Amino acid sequence: MQENAPSESTSTDSDAVERTEEDVGRLLYAIANADQKNWPYRHFAARDVIDAAWAKELASIDLGDRMVRIAEQRQIRVDPNRFTLTLMPGDPGDLPAPIARLRAMFSAPVVAQTLIDVFRDVVRHRLNKFDGGYRLRRSLDLMEDCTGYRLTPHTDHRAKLVTMILYLDDEPEGVSLGTSVYVPKRPMESAQDRFMGPPRHYDRGDFTRVATIPHRAGSAFCFAPVPNSFHGVEPVEHPDTRRFLVQFQVLALDEADLIR
Repeated sequence: MQENAPSESTSTDSDAVERTEEDVGRLLYAIANADQKNWPYRHFAARDVIDAAWAKELASIDLGDRMVRIAEQRQIRVDPNRFTLTLMPGDPGDLPAPIARLRAMFSAPVVAQTLIDVFRDVVRHRLNKFDGGYRLRRSLDLMEDCTGYRLTPHTDHRAKLVTMILYLDDEPEGVSLGTSVYVPKRPMESAQDRFMGPPRHYDRGDFTRVATIPHRAGSAFCFAPVPNSFHGVEPVEHPDTRRFLVQFQVLALDEADLIR
């Protein structure tokens, strides 16, 4: 009896699963073996987290009005020159293949768990039940920043356990577009209380920039938010500049699990 040939859709699905496994494996290897820095807070920069050609392909996709101003989408006061498409949580609908591939990679539960494991020495002091009993949620956003964008020093919200910023394009020669790391010029009173309070951005003049992560296609900046995890973006002043990135965050599902 002649065997039925596998359907094209089955073959395609199998190829997609295999590709996702390869993408996840490359991502895990890059973040698990990254050289962590301890000052002023735990963070690392990693190159080749994803293939640079894929990153640039993602940056080249014209999503039109699907990219919305984040200030309007989330009803928050942020720079109007940032646009976003939320890929997780929820169903973003039909996506171009390179973006669907990105979402599939970050949807793998092992990615969030590995990031927690990489920063376990920090995260364990932020959760009531680090050895079990806590649940995680994830967010994934495709972002575009335009000329005029700036992001003043801030720590990220207390519910965020790990933040990963994946750059999709290369900064122009002589132009710095990466994420900057800051330290306060003077000791900051009640840093813990401020971190546990509403999200807050600070005056750039009160901070010293100590590092800027190069904005290179396929590279990433990653950290575990704490009371002094100040970071931001220097003003994007170069004419006709566009800055493409992905922001992936691992959060506590229930804020009751956070140590206050």
